[in-house]
Amino acid sequence: MIYAKLKSSMLHHAEYDEEARLLLVYFRVGRIRVFSGVPREIFEKLTRTWSPGRFYLKKIRTKFPRDDS
Repeated sequence: MIYAKLKSSMLHHAEYDEEARLLLVYFRVGRIRVFSGVPREIFEKLTRTWSPGRFYLKKIRTKFPRDDS
């Protein structure tokens, strides 16, 4: 699992499991979202963008299946 702290008012950090292609997004309010089928490049872009919250909303939230039931 790869860990990355995010500079965001909405998101705290993200974790990525490359083998399973799972992305875990941890929100500052305590919520966790798990997305499947996420390429590593999406995780890397999330960690490098100037606005992780905006990137999450536009490129992750509705683009990948959520698996955090």
